[in-house]
Amino acid sequence: MSNKNDGQQQILSEMVEKILFNEKELEILRELINKVGRGSTDPKQLRTAIIENREIIKNKILNLFPFYHKQISYQRQIDNFAERDVSLEKIKELEEKNELLRKVGEWMVSTRKTLEEESNI
Repeated sequence: MSNKNDGQQQILSEMVEKILFNEKELEILRELINKVGRGSTDPKQLRTAIIENREIIKNKILNLFPFYHKQISYQRQIDNFAERDVSLEKIKELEEKNELLRKVGEWMVSTRKTLEEESNI
């Protein structure tokens, strides 16, 4: 179970990292910093851009968690279903159904061959 948690933490970490270090948004901030350094932009505009950027990041992260929680919930449901004890009776029933499907498949192939042979005559 620890490996699953480690994997889930890694995935979450990568998702958050993509949000925090969005190249496009960082480039906009770099350009504003350079403009402030050259004196072509007011420092107040840079502060406003930083605050807006942080607000965007906060909203993206908050939107990420319901999605991530839903994914974990789905994975747990799959894991729980897969870990159920399957009785010998169910296993036998599945084997019988598989055998029936195999026979139906063979019959279909045989029927198709017969029809193809008859249509070529």
